[in-house]
Amino acid sequence: MRSLFPALLFVFFASGCGERDDFSTTTTGRGIINGTVDTDSSHDAVPFVYNSDGYACGGTLITQNVVLTAGHCVANQNTSTPASASKFSVFFCQDMTSCNLTDRSRDVIQVYLHPSYNNNNTSYDMGMLRLSSPAPGDVNPIPILPASSVISSGDIGMSVDFIGFGLTNGYDDTSTSDVRRIFTGSIAGVCSSSSSCSTGGWSSYPIAPYTFYTYQDDGGTCQGDSGGPGLVSRNGVTYVGGITSYGFEYCTGPGVYTSVGYYESEINSFINNPPVENCTDGIDNNGDGMADCADPDCAGTSSCPDMACGYQNFLSCNKTVSGNTADGVAAFSTYNCLSSGTENGSEFAYYLSIPPDAVATFTLTNLEQDLDLFILEGDNESCSSQSCVGASVENDLANESLTYTMGETPAYLIVESYNYPGTYSLSVSCDFPPENCSNGIDDDGDFKIDCADPDCSDLPECEEVIPETECDDGLDNDNDGQVDCSDSDCQGEAVCQGKFEIFCSNLKDDDEDGLVDCDDPDCTATDYCISQNNNTSSSSDSGCSSSGGNKGSIPVSLLILVFSMTAIGLRRKYFLSR
Repeated sequence: MRSLFPALLFVFFASGCGERDDFSTTTTGRGIINGTVDTDSSHDAVPFVYNSDGYACGGTLITQNVVLTAGHCVANQNTSTPASASKFSVFFCQDMTSCNLTDRSRDVIQVYLHPSYNNNNTSYDMGMLRLSSPAPGDVNPIPILPASSVISSGDIGMSVDFIGFGLTNGYDDTSTSDVRRIFTGSIAGVCSSSSSCSTGGWSSYPIAPYTFYTYQDDGGTCQGDSGGPGLVSRNGVTYVGGITSYGFEYCTGPGVYTSVGYYESEINSFINNPPVENCTDGIDNNGDGMADCADPDCAGTSSCPDMACGYQNFLSCNKTVSGNTADGVAAFSTYNCLSSGTENGSEFAYYLSIPPDAVATFTLTNLEQDLDLFILEGDNESCSSQSCVGASVENDLANESLTYTMGETPAYLIVESYNYPGTYSLSVSCDFPPENCSNGIDDDGDFKIDCADPDCSDLPECEEVIPETECDDGLDNDNDGQVDCSDSDCQGEAVCQGKFEIFCSNLKDDDEDGLVDCDDPDCTATDYCISQNNNTSSSSDSGCSSSGGNKGSIPVSLLILVFSMTAIGLRRKYFLSR
């Protein structure tokens, strides 16, 4: 007579369980049982689930931050109560021995155990884990089989792919697997009742309500595979049809699987009702990877800004920066330059400190999630998602690239989260126009202005120019009427960074030298102030009137400033060792 096997398996750690980089296990054997190594990237949604009490299970990512697993995998041992979320770690690895366990792991913030789960007979063996942040962007969730397609007696004989990290030999408790494996079996019987059913050929042993079972004469699941999926196909679509629940001693008798379609309502309720985001506590309360004002749930609240451009970071030519959209805000979603669709995550804004007429190419690489690029024109008070003049919106983790010709109008580059935030690398390359030798601007981006630029040396008006030699001695060394940092010759010097009028028509004393706009020598040579002086030669207005006009040229000083900035079931028990 066969008996139910208390299938608990243990995990071995080389050091304390908190040291994820030191995670290791011992592997022997071939398969789940008679399975093969599973290298299918679409199965990367099947993670290794570890409980710090020493148990390991499998599971399936069914949304970007929810893992479906067995109820006994999330319950405290030998009880029908859920374990603390802090005990769990979820690893999205195909091979635990060659995986970056830090980057590929997620903590858990919420545990769901089916309220009717019974540890005495493993009925209603279904649970879920809400991750602390979305799974890696290269992992695609697998949908659950809907109730309308639930596995029934008409599916007996249908193929099912079972995936897990469990024992490869039911007679050898040391045959743990560090590598994800797959075995294809077939449905032998179905229990569609709220009461237990008997198994054909094993009638002495009832199986739990709302389950199906397989014979395992040729192989199948074993200890450690609990919680992993049984994948089925309907009309060419792969679904999670079953959850590995429990089996018999030595894993040679029937394997029993929770039938997922019966739990569609409970699963969707958990997915759609995450914890409420607190917009001021600095914590990602709902596990979407976005905390406080970076979370769209906080958009429009009094504690959060209504535009991303208020959080300024400067971006200049020939630079590469790294960032994370989770550090931004969630203010924009609908962009006028998109014909359809919305951006549903947080965004990070960069003020473009690039000379007029320069052609800038922005390239976004090393994406952790699906991110997009947008160009918005306007200053930090007027820029909005409706002032979009360019976008790059490739799918998934594809690189983004966007080219923009800088004009006189201020502009922002927005790195936007399509759904979830993530890290990225952003590079800027520029093609500059030739140097204009009389406009007071570094047109070609070489930090040399007008006659100080070698490109202008052959012009008659530049032949006798002697540059200012000392930029902090209080003397007019080149006798041009401008002293030290007021002299454009000094605009590339470190002692002069941050001491220039940034805009020449904003009615502000940007460099706090007591001189505003065109009254400041920094602005004397700009086209805007020259035109204002010409237009007001008979007026006492200095050219800084607040009515009409454009912002005028942005002095290179802005650029310089910016450049400075189972029964117990089939889970397995893992021993800790130090």
